[in-house]
Amino acid sequence: TVRRRHVYPVGAALVAGKVLRDRALGSESTYRVLDATDSIVDLEVIAAPGLKPGARIQVCVTAARAMEAIPPSAAAPQAA
Repeated sequence: TVRRRHVYPVGAALVAGKVLRDRALGSESTYRVLDATDSIVDLEVIAAPGLKPGARIQVCVTAARAMEAIPPSAAAPQAA
């Protein structure tokens, strides 16, 4: 069973600079929003398993809205 923790209204803004956290399969990833259109969100990796910090990725708007918005101060990469 999939349980959505965060459901955003259709008009929820994905503005540049917003920090998003995604938790799945026992791991946590954080991303910074760079740009968003009606269907695609450009993200910069802050910390994510298997991805280099600073890498750029694109996700669909629905996936980005399913992530949790967090304060930028909470997104500092953890020391390994």
